[in-house]
Amino acid sequence: MLKVLFVDDDILVRVGLRVLIDWAGAGWEIAGEAANGVQALEMIEAMKPDLLIMDMKMPQMDGADLLQRLRDRDRTLRIIVLSCYDDYAYMREALAAGADEYILKPELTGAALEAALCRIRAQIDEKEQRDKEYYQLKKQAALHTHIARDSFYRELLRGSYASREELGAAAAQYGIELPDREYAVLLFSAEKQRGVPELQGQQKRDAVENALFNIIQGLLQTLPASFMIRDADSGDYIAVAAGPAVGGLLQEAEHAANRAVQAVASYMRLKLTVGIGGTVRDPLQLHAKLVHAREALRCRLLREDRNVFVHAETKGDDGRLREELKQLQLRLQELFGALLGVDESHGEELLRSLVGDVCRSGSGRLLKAMCTELAGWHNRQLDYAVFEDSPVPEAEYVSADELLNSRTAPELARLFLERAARLREAGMAVPSAAAPPAIRRAIAYIQTHYERQITLADLSEHVGMSKSHLSLVFREQTGCNFVDYLTHYRIERAKRLLRSDSGRIYEIATMVGFENEKYFSQVFRGRVGVTPTEYKRMKQ
Repeated sequence: MLKVLFVDDDILVRVGLRVLIDWAGAGWEIAGEAANGVQALEMIEAMKPDLLIMDMKMPQMDGADLLQRLRDRDRTLRIIVLSCYDDYAYMREALAAGADEYILKPELTGAALEAALCRIRAQIDEKEQRDKEYYQLKKQAALHTHIARDSFYRELLRGSYASREELGAAAAQYGIELPDREYAVLLFSAEKQRGVPELQGQQKRDAVENALFNIIQGLLQTLPASFMIRDADSGDYIAVAAGPAVGGLLQEAEHAANRAVQAVASYMRLKLTVGIGGTVRDPLQLHAKLVHAREALRCRLLREDRNVFVHAETKGDDGRLREELKQLQLRLQELFGALLGVDESHGEELLRSLVGDVCRSGSGRLLKAMCTELAGWHNRQLDYAVFEDSPVPEAEYVSADELLNSRTAPELARLFLERAARLREAGMAVPSAAAPPAIRRAIAYIQTHYERQITLADLSEHVGMSKSHLSLVFREQTGCNFVDYLTHYRIERAKRLLRSDSGRIYEIATMVGFENEKYFSQVFRGRVGVTPTEYKRMKQ
C-alpha cells in the first residue's frame, strides 16, 4: 500500500482530506500530517512517503521553498499542490518547482482527487516497471558477462588459444586484462578426514562445497587470485593467481595454500591437498602449468604426510616411482579408451596385464594409485552417464579399498570387469558391444566432449566417416539422430549435476555445453517437463 502525507497549516483542510475519499479502499495509507514545511521535511525523512499533498502558502517555509528542497533531495517523491490561487503564473511556478498535480481548493472534490491519485499511481507503477526492467537488464548483462568470462577461463586452461593475438582478442572481448606478470596455477582437492561421518542430505553437502569455495577464494585474495573455477569432472578447484611483476609468487602461493589446508582442516574437518604447477609469465602456458599442478597433486600418494606439493620440488621425490606413476597414467588412458567401447576384449586384456604388472612390482603405493584411478573412472561413469531420475544406489559405486581388498591380481581384475559389465548391461555408460566400432567411437567422443560445441562434422572427422553415412548409421544404431542424442546426454548430465552439485543454473548450463542459460532452460523444460530450478528444488 502506498503512503501519503498531508502538509497544510489549515487543520480543517487536513481533516477534510482524510474524509474526502476512502483512502484504504483506493490503496493508500495516510502516513501522517504536517502543519508547515519544516515539520514536513522531518516527517518525510522518517516516514518515506510515496506522495505529498501540500499547500503552497504556509508559515516558516512556503510551498515553493519546500518543493525545491524536496527535489534536491528526492526526485522520486510525487507531489500534489493545493492552492486557493486561480492564477496561471502561480500554477506554472509550482509545476516548474516539481509538482506533479495542481488542484484548486474550491474545486477539490472526491472525484477530482481520485482522478489525480490514479494519475500519480500510474506514474509510480510506470517508474517501478522501468526500474525493474533496468535492473533485470543489468542483472542479465552481469550474468552473461560472468558466463562468458567463465567460458574464456576454461578455454584458456584447456590450451585452446593458439597465439597471443588470438588470446588478446578473446580477452578484450570479455573485458579481461592479462598483465605482464607471473602467474601460478593451484589445484585444490578435498576429501573427508578419517573417522568423520558422511554428510547426509544434498543441502548439507552443497553448503559444505560453498563454504570450501569461499574459504579458498578468501585466502587467495592476498595474492590476488585472477580467477577460480571448479573442475566439472573431478570436483577439484582450479585457481590462477597473479603475482608481482618480478618474483615471489611461488612462495606466496605455497604460503596461501598451507593456510587454506589449515583453515579447511580446522573449520570443516576436511583434508585439503594442493598441487602447485609452478609459475609462468606467458598466459598461453597456463594449460601446461595446470598439467604440472595435476602431476604435483598425484604426489600425495608418495608423501601422505604432506598436503601441499609444488611441481618444481616433486621432481626429486622418488624418481623411480614418479616414472612408474607416469607410465601408469599412460596405460590407464589406453585402458579407459578401450573400456568406453572402442574395443571391449582389448580393454579386458589391457586391464589384466596392467593389474598383473602392478601387483608384481611390489609397490604398495603404485597399487593404491592404480586402484584409486580405476575406482574414480568407474564412479565418474555412473555420475556422468546414468539416465535415471533417481540417484545412483550407493552399492553401485566401487571404492579403492574394495579393489585393494582383493586377494589376488586375477580377483582384482575380475571384480573391476564385473563392475564395468554392469555399466554396459544397464546401458549407462559403455556403448553396446554389438554396435559398429565407428558408432562406439562416436558415442565415446560425445560422452567425453559433450561440454564443448560438437558438430556432426567434428564427429565424422573423428570416426573417419562421411557426415551423411554417419548420420544414417547413427540413427540405425541409437534410434535417434546425432543432435537428439547429444541433447539427451547433456540434459541427463545436467539432471545429475542439479541433483548433486551446488552450482548455479547458468554454471551447470555451461558445464554441459549450453552457452545460453535461457535456451538451456527451454530445452530442459521441453524434455523433462519442469524448469531446471524446479527440478533442483524437487530433488533436494
